Amino acid sequence: WASQQLAGTGGWILGTYGSTSNPNYSTAYSGVKMAMFPASTLALGTVARLVTPCFDLTTAGLPTLRLWVTQNADVPTLQDSLTFSVSVGGGPYTQIAGISRVNPNYIFPGWKQIDICLADYGWSNQVKIGIEGHSRHGNNIMIDSVMLVDNNITSPITPLVNTICHYDSLSLNISNSIAGVTYQIWDFLNYQALGNPYIGTGGSMN
Repeated sequence: WASQQLAGTGGWILGTYGSTSNPNYSTAYSGVKMAMFPASTLALGTVARLVTPCFDLTTAGLPTLRLWVTQNADVPTLQDSLTFSVSVGGGPYTQIAGISRVNPNYIFPGWKQIDICLADYGWSNQVKIGIEGHSRHGNNIMIDSVMLVDNNITSPITPLVNTICHYDSLSLNISNSIAGVTYQIWDFLNYQALGNPYIGTGGSMN
């Protein structure tokens, strides 16, 4: 991992958090450490990039960056944010996704799972991912449990895709779900969710 300063001064830090003074969400999602972009103490307009090691995506069916990000409803007019960019073969970074710190559904600070599809880069064995923090001088953003997963699930869906009609139903069985991971069926052609999300239990899900 490496940190790059893109604008201003100050950026990503890695630490063990055990107090509620600052950041206001001080418990790591897993383990005892997490990365923090301390937007509450950084000047407006500060931007810093956290860069992953180089990945080989050629062996994954549906390579996906998965991580957990803190969100809260504090100072909603100051939209601190993260953007996610990809560099191939040492080339320039291309932004592919982003998320705001502010979420009115998180009255109390909490963790949100983020999945970012990297299928467009599945042909490359030289991929680096940049996680850019953008400060509006609002509040801190933490990330944790960053991982690269193969999100290609081959579980059968009933009925078959080419027979789905307007009021048909879909069913999906996952025999070995991962506890805490959110599962949801998506229509990628129209880019919309089908049904409600479900949280993995560590066992079978229907």
